[in-house]
This record gives sequence, structure tokens and C-alpha cells, in this order.
Amino acid sequence: MRNREHNNKDTLIVQKSTGDEILRQKISLLNGQEILDFFLEQTDARKTVQNLPEGDFYWLVKKIGENDCLPLIELASKNQLQYILDIEIWKKDRMDVNITFNWLHRILLSDPERLAKWIFEDLQKTAALFFLKTIQVDIREEDEPYNIKEGFFTLDGTFYIKSMNEDMNEDIQLLCRAMARVDLKNYHNLILNFTGILPAETEEELYRLRNVRLAEHGFLPYDEAIAIYSPLKKTALKQKGQTVKASKWIQEEETGNSVPILPIFYAQDFTALIKAFYDVHNHGYTDKLKMEFAALCNTIISANTNHADNFDTLVKICRQAAGYLNIALEHTCGDDTRLAVETIINNPLDSVFRVGFGMALKLKWKAKQWLQKSWFKRQGFDNTFWGDMYGGVLTGVLLERPMFCINKDQKEEFRSFESMSELKEATDILDKIIALDNLLESLEMETEDRPSFPDHTTFIPLVFNFWSRKFLGMKPSFSGISIEKAKEMFAMLRIQDKHPPFQMKGFEQQFISDMMKHLPPTEHNTDDMLKKALSELWNMFKETFMSVSIDNLDPRYMMDFIWAEEKTRLQG
Repeated sequence: MRNREHNNKDTLIVQKSTGDEILRQKISLLNGQEILDFFLEQTDARKTVQNLPEGDFYWLVKKIGENDCLPLIELASKNQLQYILDIEIWKKDRMDVNITFNWLHRILLSDPERLAKWIFEDLQKTAALFFLKTIQVDIREEDEPYNIKEGFFTLDGTFYIKSMNEDMNEDIQLLCRAMARVDLKNYHNLILNFTGILPAETEEELYRLRNVRLAEHGFLPYDEAIAIYSPLKKTALKQKGQTVKASKWIQEEETGNSVPILPIFYAQDFTALIKAFYDVHNHGYTDKLKMEFAALCNTIISANTNHADNFDTLVKICRQAAGYLNIALEHTCGDDTRLAVETIINNPLDSVFRVGFGMALKLKWKAKQWLQKSWFKRQGFDNTFWGDMYGGVLTGVLLERPMFCINKDQKEEFRSFESMSELKEATDILDKIIALDNLLESLEMETEDRPSFPDHTTFIPLVFNFWSRKFLGMKPSFSGISIEKAKEMFAMLRIQDKHPPFQMKGFEQQFISDMMKHLPPTEHNTDDMLKKALSELWNMFKETFMSVSIDNLDPRYMMDFIWAEEKTRLQG
């Protein structure tokens, strides 16, 4: 699977990429150690690294691993490192001291004096706020005797410093020594004056400057970024005959090496989107779209978590962005690639994304509206009542941001929707659940008792218990039947079968027909979906028992379909 994806990506991307972009794409196919080896083997490794756009550099750091990327950090530019700090060290509008320490620690290990110079040139306020939260300082007056307190250290006999966190002590000492070596006067000024800053005002100012820098890359404050999840109707998109002002486009000469390629590189499995993207022949448009797609991914990061914990999270967010763009293009343009090109050229990608996400949100609203009046909820059941597949789909659709249920055997059970076919699959399953829920409500009205349901009951035995009793001429109920009655039923179902596998021919239609008769007239708009759901149930039933002889029927292994007991209180 991985090799197939890589081959597809190489084929699609190389056709429309510059030499630098192809280089970055090939790098992204390497593992962490191979990426480090590649850069370290370059004739001018520092220039090669610093030519990377900040966003692509950040991606590679995440792919290598934060604690393994020290050689790359040593080669990075100040802008690349500032980008990392801007993304990583802020939790909403507060600087996280521990994360700040971790990143300063990595930069310190890579080149202590470089970090010291950077602090004096650009990070004075950041360092002051960090020190205010992490160190204590005692100042010894000249000619005054001073007994060094436990945990304190001094470089000059005047300023005595202690880390508030013992784990940070070694790094604090290393940083102070580096600053003192680089510029003793600036070091003294920083240590003398950091306690005089106003922490709230300083933090607010640093956060404002951080937002200004990141806004250029698509990162927005949370209250602005969250608008990415506001749905749009497809009629809001511009298409044929509608032009965009020339000022909207980013031309090639304006982008230089700043065009990020890695986000779109990891979004190659989306047919409608990639066909449209690679049919945009004007290179200026292509650069603009790559930058806009990267900005869209960053906006989603801002709306989700404000930073990506690891490389897999970055890839997941890229696929989320690409998936909803793909859905929007499939929904609005079908197979018309030319129309899809016009759509992505004439509209901000965040608007196209919101149309695609709106399709998933529409499905969620449908599910929530039905859920309020559903029969199974009134009975006190949860989503597991619908089994692994149906229940998983329902749970995914009802999440705060609706998601597609993949498979319980996968690494992750849910991910964002990526195509109209997945939305249709989830919609069909929801319609089947609604139809079955209507059926069960109708069946309950015909029963004369309400049995106590075992833990982890699903809808399947309720349906088959009712039908089994009907088939055997017993009174209607959700209650089980005796094992003797179950054997009698299987003998009748297999009357045309001489040996396994037992096909039980003709009884699927009887099962469906019998159940459909109980659907209320007002619910006949769900006929097709109920028939499909009942057909699926019958095939599951048939496949489960097709090789089991009647003598080997065991109530313990029938519970998923029929509650069969040695003796049943309600046999009718």
C-alpha cells in the first residue's frame, strides 16, 4: 500500500514541479535518519536546509522526531526556528513553560552561543518571560559577604541564580554561561531587568506578534480559525464566467523558494482534487494553490489543537483538508475537471473546504434530528445496540466534527470523510438504521411482553427472535425460544438442503416479506433501505449457520442472532 502511494505521488507531482520541489518530495519519502543523512551529505548543507520554506522545515522536523533533529536545528535559519517556536510553545494565548524549555533545550544543545546571540538580538522579551517563570535571582551588593544558598549558582559573584525546576537547572546554567560568553553586558542587563517586566502585558504582546507572523502562513487565532467549520452551500462558490481580481494571485516571482510543497504532497489520493490541481497549467496559479492549501492546513491546526503533536497528526490534517476539498469538487463538479479547475481558481480554498465539510455536517444534523425521537434511545440503548459496523458509523457521524468509521481492526477507528462515496455509504447506513428503528418500534407495539434484555444486546436478536416466533406460529415477542424450537425452525429452513453448506433457499424473501408487513404505512418511504438492511441480516444469518448441523446448535453461540434456551418462560 505504501509503495503504491509513493509511486502515485512521484508520477503526479513530478509532472508539475520545479527542481527544488522535486527534491523536497524525494526527501519526504525517506525515513528520519535518511533525511538527516541526506542533508548532512550536501556540499552546502546549511544553505540546502535554509532554502526550505518554514512550513516544510517544520514538517521534516516532525517526521525526523523532535529529539532526533538536532543536526537539522543546527543548520536552520532563525526564521525557521522562530516558526517552530511560534507554533509549538503557545497553548492558546499562554506560553507553555515546559514546552518552551524543551525547544530551547534542543536549540541550546545544537549551538549554545548561537541561541545566546539570538536571545540578545530578537528574543529578549521571550527570554525575560521565560526566566520570570523559571528562575530566582539574588543580587550580592559589592563588598557584602554572601553565603551561597543551596541550589544557587553564580558566574560573576554578583548574580546568584536558581532554577525553580530542578530538571531545568543544568540547561539554565548552560544558557547563562553561553550568554555571558557572548555578551556579558547584555547578560547582566537581562538578568537584572527581567523581574521588572509586566508578565501579562509582555505575554499579550508576544502572543500578538506571534499571531502576526503566523497569519502569513494561515495560522489564525482560535476564534477566527474555527470559522473554517462553518458550512457553506455550493451555490456560494463562483464557477463559470466569474472572474477573480488579478490582485488575488500570487505570481511565481513573488514566491521564490517560499512555496511549501509537503502539505499537498501528502494529499495525492483524492481524484477530483488532484485532477483539478494538476490541470492548472499557469505556474503562478499552481504556486498560489500550494501556498493556499498549506495555509488551509494551518488554519485547521489552529481550529483543532493549535499545534500538531507529531508527524502523523500533520498528515491527518492534510488529508482532512484534501478530503473535504475533494468532496466539494465531486459534489459541485462531478467528473467535469474543467469546472473543478474553475472552482479552485475562482474561490478561496477555505470556502471550497467549507462546502465539503457542510456535506458531512448535513448528515450529522439528520442523524441528530432523528436521534431525538428514535425508539432505541427511548429504550435506554446506546450506539452499540446497532452492532460494530452500523453503531460505528452512527458514532462517527454524531461526533462534534462528523467522521467516517473505518474499521475497528485499523489503527484508528475514525477519520475525516474523503469522498462522496464515503458520505453516501454513511448516509445509506444511517437510513438503514432509521428504517430498522421504525420496524422495531412497530414490532414492540405488537408484543405482549417486554423481556429483560441481556447486557450488550444488539438489534439483530430482537429482529430474529420476533421472526422466529412468527415463523413457528408462536405469539409475537422479542423473547427467545427454546433450543428445541430453534432446531425445529432450522429443520424447516433446510428442507431443500441435503448437506452443508445450507443455503435455506427461498426463505430470504419470506423473511424480508414477513418483516416488511410490520412497517407502518407512514414509514414506507424507507422501504428500499429496510429491504437492503434485512437482506444483509439474512446473509449474515445464513453465513453463520450454513455449516452448522442441527445437532451441533448451541445456545451459547447463537446469542448474536437468536436467544435460544433449554427452557424459556415465554414460548407462546
